[in-house]
Amino acid sequence: MPAQKAKLTAYSPVRHLKGVGPQLEKRLAKLNIFTLQDLIFHFPHRYQNRTQPTPLHSLLINEEQLTTGVVSAVRTHTHKQGRTITTITIQDGAHTLSILLFNAPRQQLQRYTTGTHLLCFGTTKLFDQQLKMTHPDIELSQNGAFDLPQQLTPIYPTTQGLHQKIIQKLIRALLSLYESGECEFDLLPKALYQQFDMHPLLECLNNIHFPPANKEISHFRQQVALEELLTHYLNIFELRKKREQALAPPFDPNATLHKQLINRLPFQLTDGQAKALDEICNDLFSATVPMFRLVQGDVGCGKTIIAALTALLALESGYQVALLAPTEILAHQHFETFNDWFKPFKEISVHLLLGKTPKKTRKALIENLASDTQQIVIGTHALYQHDIPFNKLGLVIIDEQHRFGVEQRQALLQKCKTTGFTPHQLILTATPIPRTLAMTLFDCMDCSTIETLPTSRKTISTAVLPNTRRDQLIDRIQQACDQEQQVFWVCPNIEAHPNSDHPHASAHKAHEAGKEEKPRASVEEIHTHLSEKILHHNITVVHGKMSSEEKQQAMEQFQSGASSILVATTVIEVGVNIPKASIMVIENAELFGLAQLHQLRGRVGRGSKESYCLLLYTPPLSTIGHERLETIRNSHNGFDIAEQDLNLRGSGELLGTEQAGITRFKIANIHQDRQLLRSAKEVAHWLLKQGVDSLHYKLSQRWLHSPVNDQLS
Repeated sequence: MPAQKAKLTAYSPVRHLKGVGPQLEKRLAKLNIFTLQDLIFHFPHRYQNRTQPTPLHSLLINEEQLTTGVVSAVRTHTHKQGRTITTITIQDGAHTLSILLFNAPRQQLQRYTTGTHLLCFGTTKLFDQQLKMTHPDIELSQNGAFDLPQQLTPIYPTTQGLHQKIIQKLIRALLSLYESGECEFDLLPKALYQQFDMHPLLECLNNIHFPPANKEISHFRQQVALEELLTHYLNIFELRKKREQALAPPFDPNATLHKQLINRLPFQLTDGQAKALDEICNDLFSATVPMFRLVQGDVGCGKTIIAALTALLALESGYQVALLAPTEILAHQHFETFNDWFKPFKEISVHLLLGKTPKKTRKALIENLASDTQQIVIGTHALYQHDIPFNKLGLVIIDEQHRFGVEQRQALLQKCKTTGFTPHQLILTATPIPRTLAMTLFDCMDCSTIETLPTSRKTISTAVLPNTRRDQLIDRIQQACDQEQQVFWVCPNIEAHPNSDHPHASAHKAHEAGKEEKPRASVEEIHTHLSEKILHHNITVVHGKMSSEEKQQAMEQFQSGASSILVATTVIEVGVNIPKASIMVIENAELFGLAQLHQLRGRVGRGSKESYCLLLYTPPLSTIGHERLETIRNSHNGFDIAEQDLNLRGSGELLGTEQAGITRFKIANIHQDRQLLRSAKEVAHWLLKQGVDSLHYKLSQRWLHSPVNDQLS
């Protein structure tokens, strides 16, 4: 008895589709198409209209068009460079068009006889007052009858060796498969489509991939985005439900240590800081469910002191605190800052736990954590390792949460199981989130925004310069160092271009090789170049390939003033506080996002001296690159900059493509689809009333998870 054919699902490998062999599967993988679902959501980036020919007299210059005519002449000649050029003249009444073919095979040319009707699709150019098309798509007919498509022709993102017609054929076959019912696709109930005047997803996809001519398709794309957004909201509601079922660690409303620290501070809290602290206190003292609060604000707005004051509330209430930092440099800085602030409180101990922490120190800390309570442990990924116990964890503070995956954060929260409580969470971010994006990313959190900066923060003068003026800038840097100023010099790359010994060398090599990609300045090149030019000042480097000890030693040298210039990658982007540093130089600034440039700029302007940020770019600068750098030059408001970054780059890249834990949308674009957020939330509420447990799972599989690895294993 023959084996029964396995039923296809959306997550079936694309090789299960008829016509997809090993080679085609590899090419599709280059487009991140691994499953049938990946293929159906591989949308066209533009369309060609081949549904109706344009008469020769109506052709537009520099436009892709379909036209037709009768062959009136065929001429072939050999160019002086050895190329054979064939000119086929077609006419429509008194109007003519020249078709140019280079090195066309003789067998092909024999088909273009006088009187044959040609259907051509290509871009019309004007040369010597004559209309011409070079190598258009051509069909032939003896009687002028052509089988024209009824829909627009989709043009997809593709890769080498993968022709448009192959992608079109595969997607047509897959749509037919879904329409036949052999593979489940439309998940939402029919009643929902009627209730909210929505189209089934399959209908939307048909219209997106192969739309009828002159039909508006943006509505169908929005319908697909709506399903993705509604899935996101269902997930948020599920998280809220779980959170509301959890028990919060009770905090002492009569706590006073935080007030004592406020009175000892050499500065006053801003109105924004005071408001954020009040909101946190209200969460901790009155709520029965764990706090889940985001504190966001511009660079230097003073979020760290809010974290310290919140930690004191937990510590005085008899709970332990874990502070998770994204880098060892920032963890060290928090450790020193908290140690300084908490010195008057002898009953509180501050610990640092890193991957490099010696075994003996680590063992002693583990023993203390299992017994003592009034402790705050500051660290990086080492904090959520399974062998790190907490006796009474009551508060988790996460600095720059988008740099940690959901699983990592959950692993830390699970360390409170012995008490029966779920720790309160305080999330800090120095990357202001545009309000349109925050509506979706953080709808499951309470949010405190610190809009005001401390009066001590200096306005940073920002200038945009081509890197051809680097040596002039170095002379200015030399003078600044002579006046005991310190300088950050940030590069996008660590290592120099092979065999290059000068910052301009890689630019020259890239040009000689004919590469389109712009050269990138490296820490190695810039350090060497500065060392040759600036002879009387120490220059140190920091980058991700250095060991923890090397990085810490370099930072200590810079912080103490032993070195005047720190050449670094973006490892110093977040949280680094060097008050004496007053100049920030950023190489290849056009390669960075606005939010990242604003973060880097925020490393200076923390002391008493006037501060400067100098953005170096590699000419020529693209239109978007120019707009991006002008935005950062003219604006110092992190929220405005983040909104502009969202407009320029989209929500997917705003917080970095390699950062874990950020909501990454497949179809939806928060900037373009912001008007859909309210509708998606309304639809999600309606579905919840109907009871959608199994539906929620299926939608989550489609939009929030990627079962690719399971399918390919």
